[in-house]
Amino acid sequence: MKDHLLEEIDYLMTHEGLSEQEAFHKSVDIIGMKKELIEEESKVKKESIKRKWQVSISCLVALCFVGLSVFAIQYAFQKSQVAGNIPYGYPCDGDIEIPYGYRIHPIWNTPDWHTGIDFKLLLVVMSLLLQMES
Repeated sequence: MKDHLLEEIDYLMTHEGLSEQEAFHKSVDIIGMKKELIEEESKVKKESIKRKWQVSISCLVALCFVGLSVFAIQYAFQKSQVAGNIPYGYPCDGDIEIPYGYRIHPIWNTPDWHTGIDFKLLLVVMSLLLQMES
């Protein structure tokens, strides 16, 4: 910094014909301005980098949002297709004889976990057989 100041003073004295004191003050002003310009340039570069990061992060968030939205739409579509294929209501007319859950096994007479629902269909089967005969 000191060498730069001396070079600036020498230049102003020889090329602009200033006295040593005038050249000194003008050099200090010029160098001070250069320092301010360098600081300002540094701030601008930092702001530029900051903006680039902000834009990059914003784009990344937007892409994640779009990706998740597409995934959610696909998931909802698949669920709607599955839901459309699930039967609704009872498979037949009849009362529930054995509900879902624990029961006593009808053959082994032991506690058992029953994963289905059994309906009383004796009357339904008998009426179907009668209809078939007639």
